[in-house]
Order: sequence, then C-alpha cells, then structure tokens
Amino acid sequence: MAELTFKTNIRRDKWPRWMKKLHEYMTRVTQDRELEPTRDEFLRLKMIMEGCIENLKDEKQARRASIHVFLGEDDNRLSLIIMRSNLVITSYYIE
Repeated sequence: MAELTFKTNIRRDKWPRWMKKLHEYMTRVTQDRELEPTRDEFLRLKMIMEGCIENLKDEKQARRASIHVFLGEDDNRLSLIIMRSNLVITSYYIE
C-alpha cells in the first residue's frame, strides 16, 4: 500500500507551529486511504493542503507567512513542494 511520505531539512523539534499542524492534518486525511501516485491524486492533495494552510492563516497560526504549495516532478516522480518565502520547506511524495 502506498503512503504519503515527506522530506524536510528542518529538525522536527524546530518545526514552526503551522508546519506541525499541516503535517498532522495530512497524516489524518491520508491515514486510511490507499493512495495512487497519479497526477489527479496529487492535485487532490494539493487542494487539501492549500485549504488547510488558508485555515491556519485564518486561525492566526501562519499570519505573515507566505506559504505556497506547488506540484513538482523529479526523476519521473511527482511531489508536492511546500515553499515559504521562496525556500523549500517540505516535499511530500507517494511511496
């Protein structure tokens, strides 16, 4: 069964609050689902992430943060790239 995995250069104890909440939410959303590494699945996950980020901004968790989610392709593998202030924060991919 394929699952959503991530890669980041930030130690888990140094994650900002919005990043922890986003990761917890994405873990809950994909917990009991069988994911397929298709473009449609990544677009669905991208919409979910963008909605979660907007909710975090409304709750003042990510007030001034300029956070964006992009769909990227690396080595013929799709991934969701979360960027803040033009820096890659996290990459999510289905493995």
